[in-house]
Amino acid sequence: MDLAISMEEKSSLLQTRVFARDQQLAGPLRLALPPSLATELLMPDLAAFTQLHREIELQIVSSYDTVNLTTRQADLAIRLVFDQMTLPQHLFGTQLHDVHRSVYLSRTLQVRLRNGDQSAAAWILKEEDGEVPSWAAKVVLPIRSPAIKVSDLNTQLAAVRADMGLTILPCFVGDRDPLLVRAQGSGPELYGRLWILTHGETRKTKRVRVFSDFIKGRLAAHAEILNGGMTSDGLA
Repeated sequence: MDLAISMEEKSSLLQTRVFARDQQLAGPLRLALPPSLATELLMPDLAAFTQLHREIELQIVSSYDTVNLTTRQADLAIRLVFDQMTLPQHLFGTQLHDVHRSVYLSRTLQVRLRNGDQSAAAWILKEEDGEVPSWAAKVVLPIRSPAIKVSDLNTQLAAVRADMGLTILPCFVGDRDPLLVRAQGSGPELYGRLWILTHGETRKTKRVRVFSDFIKGRLAAHAEILNGGMTSDGLA
């Protein structure tokens, strides 16, 4: 077993060093990032990158699971980091922007609540997130029980758009959705910080460097909405 592990590690290192010597703006480039960031914010930017560099084969790994950059599961990763101490020491990373979140409900449900429907709102919670955090529980809304549990972002968005209740979303998701508004009493709350991460050898590859510089600029343009700075109607 020890010999097999050693062989695997040396094979991964060899592949990484060969990849690091590739200075062509052509060939595969494997990017890992959270699904919400890919589908709700960065896809137009990724499309722009593919138009600029048509010879680069962009491979998008959309997952909340942590990929192993050492074994080349991805060439670089955009990761939402909640605690900087959890970052592996052997990776090279650049801090990008803070991500904030807030509580949202549909505009239709907002009208129902304004008209006195006191039993209209329940919490819509992703199972992995546990209970409602204390900052979110301060919203000025009548909440009924029990909460509605969902397993993924797409279902969460569908439920809140269908007037099933209120939910917690990153501001870059909730503020950009024309069907949703922020709940009264729910200001932007810090969620985590975006980092772009690469392996020490992989970062030498030209297309990795070019993509890193490109996406840093695009994320800088999104700084306001990532920080929750976009205004949204609240519940009067």
